[in-house]
Amino acid sequence: TFTVLDGEPGLQPQSPTVAAESVAVGNGATAELGLSARWLSEGLSGGTITLSFSDPAVADFTSATVNDAFGIGEASVASDGSAATVRFADLDTNVQAVLGGTDVPLATLSVRDDATGTTDVTVTVERLDDDTGATPETETDIGVLIVGPPSLTGAGAPTDLDNDGLYEDINGNGRLDYEDIQILFNRFDADSVTLNKSA
Repeated sequence: TFTVLDGEPGLQPQSPTVAAESVAVGNGATAELGLSARWLSEGLSGGTITLSFSDPAVADFTSATVNDAFGIGEASVASDGSAATVRFADLDTNVQAVLGGTDVPLATLSVRDDATGTTDVTVTVERLDDDTGATPETETDIGVLIVGPPSLTGAGAPTDLDNDGLYEDINGNGRLDYEDIQILFNRFDADSVTLNKSA
């Protein structure tokens, strides 16, 4: 049950907002991203929300699961993996008035990463009803999915240590060390490198 009766002192309620989580993951891996809502000053009785990628070549949705707090929930994924839709109803009034920007988990979506790159995770609210029976105007926050290049070693995927778009940590051990230089030198002609030159 999610119930927050008082927000922070002096904090003014805002419009309900549905937000997709941002995730970074290695190419060819799978990841989970969360979908949540906040500023639910009149609670939440149900809704229908669709997520999609701005660049569907980067990743696919593979499955979706609605939070157990809802009495009824179902999820569907488009046959080409380009979008996922979740529907839910709060039959037992588990999600009551939530003020102060507290996140209420709505669903978890699994994604498969297909290519190095970045794509927005867009949120389309088809309907979001509160406990008074109203359908308030709802804001959305996009998420970002960042897919790094695939592993050169068969172990960890490379990581971008300083978030400059370049993947210094070639062996994926969380730091820049001499082994990273050796691996890159020895595998300079590998597909993982030649197909991801910008990284």
